Amino acid sequence: MMVAMKDSSIEWIGIIPEEWSVGRISYRYNLALGKMIEPDAGDSERAQYPYLCAANIKWNGVDTSINKKMYFSASERLQYDVKRGDLLITEGGSVGTSCIYDEEFGPVCYMQNSVIRARSRNSNQNVFLRYWLEFVCNSGYLDALCNKATISHYTKDKVSKTPLVLIGDSETKAIANKLDEDCAEIEALASTIEKQITILERYRASVIHEAVTRGINPNAPFKASHFNWISEIPENWEIKRFKYVGAVAANLVDPSDYPNLIEIDPENIESGTGKLMNVATVAEVGAISAKQLYRKGQIIYSKIRPALNKVVIAPEDGLCSADMYPIETSSDVRWLRYAMSSDLFVQQTSLISNRVAMPKINVDQMGTIAIPVPPSDEQRKIADYLDARTSAIDAVLDTKRKQLDVLKRRRQSLIYEYVTGKRRATEEA
Repeated sequence: MMVAMKDSSIEWIGIIPEEWSVGRISYRYNLALGKMIEPDAGDSERAQYPYLCAANIKWNGVDTSINKKMYFSASERLQYDVKRGDLLITEGGSVGTSCIYDEEFGPVCYMQNSVIRARSRNSNQNVFLRYWLEFVCNSGYLDALCNKATISHYTKDKVSKTPLVLIGDSETKAIANKLDEDCAEIEALASTIEKQITILERYRASVIHEAVTRGINPNAPFKASHFNWISEIPENWEIKRFKYVGAVAANLVDPSDYPNLIEIDPENIESGTGKLMNVATVAEVGAISAKQLYRKGQIIYSKIRPALNKVVIAPEDGLCSADMYPIETSSDVRWLRYAMSSDLFVQQTSLISNRVAMPKINVDQMGTIAIPVPPSDEQRKIADYLDARTSAIDAVLDTKRKQLDVLKRRRQSLIYEYVTGKRRATEEA
């Protein structure tokens, strides 16, 4: 049956059923009132309370592995009790992420989150709103509303004023139930693929680790390494400190002198694989601060948060962030890149860098990292072997990630169609 539609007057919502209307979230929902938390008896000044922060809030529920507590006095913090069925929305971090709290008794919710409760006793109202907020986030509305060019904040006032379709309880229930059913199927498929991706990523890392620590000749004789991280290495290999294998080629320049060169920043390098993403020229990026000048064929390594394992061979001359090192070597550059992206290298750099508040490794520290070094001809053979093996694994990973993207877009499409009435759950029930 054809349903009469009308213009919602909001571009990102589009047309809606004629009997629907558009209002604000505040028309149907209350943002939970704050509650002053009194200090425990016997502690007249400060008390410790568990609380939920923005990092706890995920689209698929509350991440209970992040267990935070906080000391404060009653006069310092206004908090929010969390109850089962409450809708939690992040104000900062991943702005607008929301989920339904599903525990009997909850901690307090820190003020960087919003807590929403439907005025109606219909338990499906909050479920519907969670899907609506996912649609709002995907629509681009929050990008403009929260000014993501600076610091994003989806404040309680902005939440309350966010547009919302106003529909009856029966249709709200039908939409919530239908989306729960369809999205559960999609999430099950996505979960399976995500597990496959994790296995492939671990396998890829193990292939690299095995090749750069033991070589690719299964019949090679071995000797004791006299190195804590690995017990033995091939007989013709040596354990060397990084400073004897690679050298940081620091060369800070004014980016305005190189507008047409590409710029590589840590976020342009995919963790683990070293794949370059979304690279632009210095002029396009609008770089102002001093950058490192690197040459084609040098290794570019991110010294910030080395556990993220961001290392790539420069495809052409360019500039990189001052938080990165251009590295030159007389060894096979492909072999050294694999050695630097191996678990052995990452674990050592992580151990050093985690001793400070912001994980970072300096030149001297990097020079102490130990790596097993094969002869030059074997370096090339290992690099050729790993090029072939990782390319095959990466091809499968790309396929799996595309499958995930299709599922993500399918979910977004279903939510958009149902919550805006372009597809009617009541007719399918």
